[in-house]
Amino acid sequence: MFELMEARADLNEETRAACNSMQSASIGQDTRYTVIHSRSFAKEGRGKEVSDHVLGSMGVDTTGPVELPAHMIAAILTPLNMDSEPLFMITDGNDMAHSDRLSSHPYWGRHFSLAPGGDVFADLILAVMSDVFIGNPMSTFSTLIAQIRYALGFRFTYLHPRVVDGKWETFCEDEECFYNLHNV
Repeated sequence: MFELMEARADLNEETRAACNSMQSASIGQDTRYTVIHSRSFAKEGRGKEVSDHVLGSMGVDTTGPVELPAHMIAAILTPLNMDSEPLFMITDGNDMAHSDRLSSHPYWGRHFSLAPGGDVFADLILAVMSDVFIGNPMSTFSTLIAQIRYALGFRFTYLHPRVVDGKWETFCEDEECFYNLHNV
């Protein structure tokens, strides 16, 4: 797809750069990959108390979408046989602790990398076209990605993790639940 987009003569410079960025990450037509969206709200004055309240009111675990723990990622990706495929993180760049932790993780570090380029448009395309998307339900960017993926009929969009009986699970994985929960 990126090769086709890049071949168009009417692409602007940003779009052409986004396509080049995807190709430089070795994402080809047959590449299966996951995208995780890491979003920090602390610099906006929305601290842990606010995120705990919002996530808790949705029924979402208050740490999962924020801290992106390795065992939560494994609980989502292993049943899909995606745990040994490339794992990219798109981020607002405000808190790199989660990417640092995953890149140095004994298992995920072999598959993990930050999305190349750091361009919002490239991040959007990368996430929308991914085989699996894991996002933060408090983020308008994550919810936009989820909406586009649902509109395109893509499955495996995860924004709502929780712990039940000591194990990570996700809920509200379908379009109707998503729109009801987010009042969209």
